[in-house]
Amino acid sequence: MDWRGRVTKPKVGSVIVIRDVKAPKRLYSALAFEVVDINGAKAQLETKATAEDASVRQMLSSINKRLEEKKSAPNSASINPVS
Repeated sequence: MDWRGRVTKPKVGSVIVIRDVKAPKRLYSALAFEVVDINGAKAQLETKATAEDASVRQMLSSINKRLEEKKSAPNSASINPVS
């Protein structure tokens, strides 16, 4: 039977799943995401990661590189002052 109660003919190798119509449908709950800034991400990596993990070292070096670029980049407000 399908979900409407009609009898269906199974295809070769298929499995028939009959939903219990008395059981309520579960509501969909979306995934929760947490927004973390670059310094927070670095702190979490440094505290939770192991030192021998190559991917962690690569991510930390990438974060450090971004922080250095951010620090050395001139401030756009000082280049184009608003009068």
